[in-house]
Amino acid sequence: MPGWPVGFGDDDKAEELLKKALTMNPSGIDSNYFYADFLISEKRYAQAREYLLKAQQAPARQGRSVADAGRKQEIAEKLAAIANKK
Repeated sequence: MPGWPVGFGDDDKAEELLKKALTMNPSGIDSNYFYADFLISEKRYAQAREYLLKAQQAPARQGRSVADAGRKQEIAEKLAAIANKK
């Protein structure tokens, strides 16, 4: 969910749903990326790094090479942005 003023909502509920997505697809690029993005918004950088690295190692999706390449670029950017944060 984007931040204020565009998005609003319950962080606890968001985390619950993101974790549910991870149980459904624990090695998926999107499930790990979006949970990491949430963790970054919560300033939980060490945990976010773990999920970004999992997303980076996700298996390629058939017919989704362009989307996967774009997501991997986003992952690299987020990893760089949090490299020195704890």
